[in-house]
Amino acid sequence: SYIIFNSNKSLAEFKSILKPTYHSRLHLIYNGFERIKTKTKTNNDTVVFGALGRFSKEKNILQSVRVFQNLFKSNNFFKLIVQGHFGNQFDDIKEIIFTKNIEIKEPNFNVEIFYNSIHILILPSIFEGCPNVLFEAMLRKKICIVSKGANSDKFVENGVTGFIYDGSDIELINT
Repeated sequence: SYIIFNSNKSLAEFKSILKPTYHSRLHLIYNGFERIKTKTKTNNDTVVFGALGRFSKEKNILQSVRVFQNLFKSNNFFKLIVQGHFGNQFDDIKEIIFTKNIEIKEPNFNVEIFYNSIHILILPSIFEGCPNVLFEAMLRKKICIVSKGANSDKFVENGVTGFIYDGSDIELINT
C-alpha cells in the first residue's frame, strides 16, 4: 500500500516515525487546480484585503481582524473582508469589530465572489500543509501575505511570489 501526502512537512514527519524500508511507499502529491480568469471588482480608492477560511484558532483569522482594527484608526483607504465557516473564534471576531471597514461574509461555495472582491489575500494560519486558499489566490494573481506557519512548504518566496511575516501582529502590520 501507499500513503499520499499533500505537504513536504507532513511527509517528513511521517518518515521520521516509519522504518526507512517503507519510505518508498510514501509519496507527495499537491492538490490540483484549474486556472480561472477573474476580474477584481472593487472601489479603486480602497485597497481590499481578504482572509478566507474557518474562523478557528489554527486559521488565526482573528489576528487579521485585530491588526486591521488598529490600521483603520489612522487610515480609511483599507478594507478587510473575512469569510468562512463558523469556528471556535467566530464570536471573538464578531465581538472586536467596531469599524465599518471590516466585513464578515457568510460561507459561500462560490469563492469567485470572494476573490473578485479583494486585491490582497492574508493567510495568517498558525500551520498549513497544502493551503488551497493560497493556491486559489495565486491562480487569480492576487497579492498574498502569509504567516511563516502557513508557508511550511515554502510555496511563497518572500518579495517574489508574495510576502511572508513571522506570525506576529507587529510584523503583519509592517508587511
